[in-house]
Amino acid sequence: MADTQPLTAAQKKNRRRRRKNKKSEAKREDQSPPQQGAGSEDPGWELEHHPELGRSAIATAQIEPGGLILRERAFAWVPDWSARHRICHGCAVVLAATSGDPHPVCSPECAAEMANIMGMEKEVHPHLEAIADASGCDVELLWLTARVVLNAAVAAEGVEKVLSLADQGGSFPDGWMAATRDGMARVLDLMEQTELGLDLAVGVACRIYTNGHAIQDRLGKYGRVGCGLFLGASM
Repeated sequence: MADTQPLTAAQKKNRRRRRKNKKSEAKREDQSPPQQGAGSEDPGWELEHHPELGRSAIATAQIEPGGLILRERAFAWVPDWSARHRICHGCAVVLAATSGDPHPVCSPECAAEMANIMGMEKEVHPHLEAIADASGCDVELLWLTARVVLNAAVAAEGVEKVLSLADQGGSFPDGWMAATRDGMARVLDLMEQTELGLDLAVGVACRIYTNGHAIQDRLGKYGRVGCGLFLGASM
């Protein structure tokens, strides 16, 4: 029989918090209107192009206050750099204690989910903050772009979906493009798994800058804890 280590107090607290989160989420799902939302035949809205407003979601059915109109798993997401040691990198739950692990998780399930990502990022992650400082590029943008590009090295269709999103047509803040190219060039130099070029990586960063969304913790109690790219919500 294999030896097992007893759980620490922090691990026990994380496990209790995770169970409580799952119960809270299940309760919210039970209260959501069943006739609308992602995954239904009629989500209750459709995308149109308005001559003045641009892309717009137009209701095609009655949507009740608080009704679910879209549920989507992030294509890729990263914690805010300042929050990276206090939230689970698998499910975005706030941990009971701050961790020194570069990719802390709250459960074996989240550890298994993050194993592939941690393996791909091991050459890049320790250098992200220094690269951001040297290039002047936002560290979360570098991290999320690197994650999308690394995933694309495994599944090439992923980056095609990202590049199909709209960007700002070249309308970016002064110095942003130069800083992003510099930062991504440094990141690509550290990547062994990908042959994707700099122009493509910068194109991904442009789509993330245009279409990225803030992420709250799973229960929405602590405000923003990360940023992510949601392909459906960005269409």
